[in-house]
Amino acid sequence: MRRVLLAATALLLVCTATPAHADTRTVTDTAPDAGIPAAYDIAGVTRDYDDDRLLVTSDMARVRRKGVVLTARSAHDWEGYVVVARTWWEDGQKVDRLWLWANTVTRTRVDCPGLSSRWRPGEGGLIRLRIPNSCLFDGYQMRDFSATTNRLGFAGIYDPVASAGVLSSV
Repeated sequence: MRRVLLAATALLLVCTATPAHADTRTVTDTAPDAGIPAAYDIAGVTRDYDDDRLLVTSDMARVRRKGVVLTARSAHDWEGYVVVARTWWEDGQKVDRLWLWANTVTRTRVDCPGLSSRWRPGEGGLIRLRIPNSCLFDGYQMRDFSATTNRLGFAGIYDPVASAGVLSSV
């Protein structure tokens, strides 16, 4: 009898447990890119949001470290905050930074342990940006994700790729 109860309990746990899953979406850049230098041309972006982090992978036409800034941006679902993460190279050093924008007026730089990026230079390269959930309101829903490129020190945007809708880590 005990074995039957144990087996039934184990079967119940297996059937009802729902593992954490990632909200993964890939957006291909369909906008015409005439006139955009290859180093700033995003071919597609995959965002992978789970209960540990938001991972942004940007497939680039050509990755060049000098002067290129990748920005990932997403809004907190209801608080009016926008999380902005950027990665770039300056003086031979990789720089990863995170800001919170409150109602797009106040911009506050936030220390974010674990914020990191990886650059794979060259043709068909990629830039991967990892943002821990502890810097994203602990995995709360985000909305309207976008990735953009621009030149270091230049305010304009070269190649925006956007994905509307809710990002959920569970």
